[in-house]
Amino acid sequence: MDSLKKTALAAAAGLAMVFMGGSAQAADMSDTFLEPILPVEIGSAWYLRGDIGYKIYTTPDAAYTSLGVGTRQFYDQSLSDAWLVGAGVGYRFNPWFRTDLTVDYEAPTDFNAKAPCLIACAALPYSIESGRVSAWTILANAYFDLGTWAGFTPYVGAGIGTSNVRLSNYYGYNPPFFFPTASVGSNASTWNFSWAVMAGASIDITQNWLLDVNYRYLSLGDVNTVDQFGGQINIDDIAAHEFRLGVRFMID
Repeated sequence: MDSLKKTALAAAAGLAMVFMGGSAQAADMSDTFLEPILPVEIGSAWYLRGDIGYKIYTTPDAAYTSLGVGTRQFYDQSLSDAWLVGAGVGYRFNPWFRTDLTVDYEAPTDFNAKAPCLIACAALPYSIESGRVSAWTILANAYFDLGTWAGFTPYVGAGIGTSNVRLSNYYGYNPPFFFPTASVGSNASTWNFSWAVMAGASIDITQNWLLDVNYRYLSLGDVNTVDQFGGQINIDDIAAHEFRLGVRFMID
């Protein structure tokens, strides 16, 4: 009987130890599972950016105005395609919103147009107008990143700022043999209000480097020059579709 009691006491003690050990492990597991899973904080970050791109200009408005003939509207006017290069600095406030300040150089594009003759025409029924248009653009931009999937982040954005538009090498050829040069404009430039809308996507290359592919519609404003007779040549509503490729470097 004593041996049975001793065996029972030993078994009870063993069960108690197992139970206490199991309770301790259960408590540890409970603490682990009940511990709140906090969202990972994505820190704000400064970044640098660089871009190159190809510009397809829309058709501008163009006209010649003088006291003697009033305003004569150009026709068949166009700006040739051109390239651009830009740089900027930005700040990422959170995973959804960022801003940057950019400066872009818009390479010279050829302006060509036809205009009604100011004097009776001879060989041609119009005057041939030509020049070169270039610009520097400074924009403050804001972007909304639309979420990231496997390192791919689409976004939309808009910007406002200013453009310095330059018109150079302006020349007009008028058919009359006795007065072939209708207009020679002096080089001129003007600062305009500019705005842009854009859409694109970034692709994570490394932790700090991102590839940026985007489309931007940019409005640059107007530019005009005065010819040797005091007449004014206006090229208005200069705008372009831009297809851009760039990189962003996250500083921190």
